[in-house]
This record gives sequence, C-alpha cells and structure tokens, in this order.
Amino acid sequence: MTNILIVDDDADFSEALQDSLSMLLSHYQFITCGKSSQVFDLIYSLPASLVITDMIMPDVEGIEIITRLKQEMPDIPIIAMSGGGRVGGSNYLILADALGADAIFDKPLSVFDMSRKVEDLLGST
Repeated sequence: MTNILIVDDDADFSEALQDSLSMLLSHYQFITCGKSSQVFDLIYSLPASLVITDMIMPDVEGIEIITRLKQEMPDIPIIAMSGGGRVGGSNYLILADALGADAIFDKPLSVFDMSRKVEDLLGST
C-alpha cells in the first residue's frame, strides 16, 4: 500500500485530515506525525510516497522539511499547507512553492481539492 505522511503539530487537525482523506482515498495509507523532528525517521522507515506538511511548527518547520526532502529524496512529492502565523500563511506558501513544493494549500483547506491533488501527484498507484 502507498504511504502518505501528514506532518502537523495540531493533533486534531491531523486526525481530521487523515480521516477525511482516508475516506476519499481508501487505496492509500495515511500516517500522521505530530512531531516534525521525527519526520525523517518516519519517511525512511515507511517509506513514504508523498508528504503533506504544515509550514509552521515548533520543532522543525515545513521550510526545512521541504528543503531537506528535495535534497535527499527529490522524487517524493510534497504538499505544503499553512494557516497563518505571524508573517501570514500565504508568505510561507509562496516560499514553499519557490523551494519546490508540488502543491500548496491555505488552511482551512478543501479535502476534496487535496484528494484530487494527491491523485494527480501519485497517479493510480
């Protein structure tokens, strides 16, 4: 089964996103990671076929996750999402796009739009 990793420090949001995407995309396995400092251990051990990451987190921010993934595993698609922060969510998403994120979403987001993007990025695996 294809593993998709959701990285977000907001456990309630992660669980809701996981549940919603799992209902729409039952042929994928969604795994959540609430501690961004553990994301690379999970990516290497799963392995992950796609990463959905929040941009603003206390340990390791999405910018670092995107940068490192693009260097170490450039074939893994990345979806970045942000709900704001002091600088504003759209600024983080512009940076995520510039660093190579394959898709960006403002929170609150449409799980239907995200599910379509996941399918686009992974094809029919």
